[in-house]
Amino acid sequence: MNVVDSSGWLEYFADGKNADFFTTPIEDTASLIVPTLTVFYAVAVWKYLTRETREIIPRNARKTI
Repeated sequence: MNVVDSSGWLEYFADGKNADFFTTPIEDTASLIVPTLTVFYAVAVWKYLTRETREIIPRNARKTI
């Protein structure tokens, strides 16, 4: 069982320097648990950052969505 918090999702979506650490737990969907509050927070922060930076969605986010 893997629980990934919002910082892990944001790192993964942004393809940050620690994204590789979160790739295996996130992509192992059979063992993944994501609390509702984590989803809400990660989406809110992601929308804000995307709006402010006008960046294209990185590789990891396209693959997951």
